[in-house]
Amino acid sequence: DINRELTVDEEIKYTFDLIDRYQSGYITVTDVEDFLASAGFKAQNDMIISLLQTKYDKQRHGISFDDFKEVILMKPEPGSKEEGDELFNFFDYNGTGRINKEKLRVISEELGEELPDEELEEMIIYFTKRNSSAGLDRKEFQEIMDYNLNN
Repeated sequence: DINRELTVDEEIKYTFDLIDRYQSGYITVTDVEDFLASAGFKAQNDMIISLLQTKYDKQRHGISFDDFKEVILMKPEPGSKEEGDELFNFFDYNGTGRINKEKLRVISEELGEELPDEELEEMIIYFTKRNSSAGLDRKEFQEIMDYNLNN
C-alpha cells in the first residue's frame, strides 16, 4: 500500500540506503556528514558521528546497516550537560540559540512521534512558562531531555 506510513525500521533503512550511494551495504562517517549537510543540518552532530566512528569496520571500510541502526536507536543516558549541549546544537541547526515549534516538530518526527502543533506549543509553554513563539533555550531544552529520560 503506497499510502501507508513507514515503520521506524523502514525509515532507518531508507535513510541508510540514501547515504549508501554505491549500494555496498556499508557507509562511512564522511558519507553521513555529507548527507546531514545536504539535508540542511549546518551543525555537525558530534555525538552521532563519534558513535558511528566506534562502529567503523576497518576490513569493510564502513559501517553496516545493523550498526547504523543501533546508533540511531540509542537512547541517551540522562543528564550529561555536554550531551545535552551537543543535541541542542544539532537541532538548533541555524544557530539561533532557540528551538522553536518547527525545530521541535523535526525532533519529534526523528524520534518517531508526530505531535500536533498544539501539543508542541503546550510543551514549549510548559517548560518556558511563556509564549511558545520564542522557543526553548539551551537550559529549557535540557530540562525537557531530563524530564523525558526520567519519566
